[in-house]
Amino acid sequence: MSKHYEKNMAEQYNRYYQSGLYQTRYPMANPNVLRFIHTQISLLPIHPKSQILDFGCGQGRYLLALANTYNLHYIGYDISKKAIEELEETLLLSHQSSRKIHLFSQKEALESHLKSSQAISLSLMMFGVLSHIKHRADRITTLKQNQAILAPYHGLILLSVPNRRRRFLVKQAINILKNWSFRKSENVYYERKGGIQLNYYLYSLNSLKNELNEAGLEPVILRAESILPEKWLLTHPLIARLDNLLTNILPLQSAYGFLVLAKPILSKKQTLRPDLKCQTSGGRAC
Repeated sequence: MSKHYEKNMAEQYNRYYQSGLYQTRYPMANPNVLRFIHTQISLLPIHPKSQILDFGCGQGRYLLALANTYNLHYIGYDISKKAIEELEETLLLSHQSSRKIHLFSQKEALESHLKSSQAISLSLMMFGVLSHIKHRADRITTLKQNQAILAPYHGLILLSVPNRRRRFLVKQAINILKNWSFRKSENVYYERKGGIQLNYYLYSLNSLKNELNEAGLEPVILRAESILPEKWLLTHPLIARLDNLLTNILPLQSAYGFLVLAKPILSKKQTLRPDLKCQTSGGRAC
């Protein structure tokens, strides 16, 4: 990722968090996704020194929920310095132990810390973190970097990305008309209130699987992150319950966003937990 693009994305997200708009739209973790994460953690061979990385943690809506539940070590990284500062303030006010939670807004500092710490049992890349990276090569590099720090044999990555069939359909159509081509129409720019501009790469199931494969990863579970827009789920528990029901009965292609649990591709001589065979939320093979 070019320094210019990275700097611009950091500036846009600093404005996003500073405006309070992000906190208004997404004040808490998606409860259905959080339950899924709890299930996966319960299956991992973790111990008090095990580490969870929240890559693109924002103001910590997933990191804080997990830190309040499990006595583990946590690493939070976000490109937005403003988000990390607000998360640090939240931890200070809640008297969370700084020895258990390490926060970074600089990639170099994060990499230095990872070199001298335990391997990662679970790496989270939630709510489109990967999609804000414009170029395919940079997305794959990011996936490879996260794959390389996983604990051998049991480390996993959990990420969510937007479904191309459900998101920004008008912008995709405009891209197709402008370029007279279906290719590259999946890269869209959108604007939030206050002129906050962000890039979003929209995924199909095939493009998601292809990028994972090129990064040396394969899906264990593929399911809908949600069927309804996530901000709706956070307004009322009944809407979240309805969405959970829809997630389990509607086809995966109906998803607002895809949620994938991925593991490193191992050689034939290597073994992994026998239950880690890819399946969709309906129990079918991926």
